[in-house]
Amino acid sequence: MDKTRTDAIQVPDSLPPLAEQFMPAPRRKAKLGWLGLAISAQVLLLAGFFATNAHTVVTGTTVKLKATTSDPRDPLKGEYVQVTYPAFQNPKGVESFKPGERIYFLVQKGEPYWTLKAVSRDRPVTSNGEAFIEARVRYASSNWSNFDLGFDKIYVPEGTAQKTQGAKDMYVELAVDSNGHALPTHLFVDGKDLVGL
Repeated sequence: MDKTRTDAIQVPDSLPPLAEQFMPAPRRKAKLGWLGLAISAQVLLLAGFFATNAHTVVTGTTVKLKATTSDPRDPLKGEYVQVTYPAFQNPKGVESFKPGERIYFLVQKGEPYWTLKAVSRDRPVTSNGEAFIEARVRYASSNWSNFDLGFDKIYVPEGTAQKTQGAKDMYVELAVDSNGHALPTHLFVDGKDLVGL
């Protein structure tokens, strides 16, 4: 009693392409569209951030500042050097600034390091051999001041931060763009570059 049933299975003449077989339903298409849009927006935002920094490094003025340091460690980001700049320690004329207020440092080229020429609330006009750096005031008085420079924490390769302790000569080279945005490009310790972008 062996009967063969050929009518139970229907085989189509041609199979649709694999992509069409797994095409999402209309609702899933809309969700995937929004997800794609969100991912694209994030990628464009990151690309814009990197493009801005790359523009600063490529077109900015190179400013060389004397530096001193300590070597803390961030468990999530790695080893970094907390840098302070003698040029920005207790400058004259900052007593009236309030915490969070924008401040501009006008620096001028010197040998071997650039020096602070003036501070102001307004964007300074620069001439040849000058640049300005935008920062925020953390605290300012006639005796002590502290600023958020944006380049006072420099990440270094693992195991190199301790080389900054007891250094005889240490300085940072910054790329400063025409808007006062500054990025550290080099950290030199006794003639050796620890960062080198």
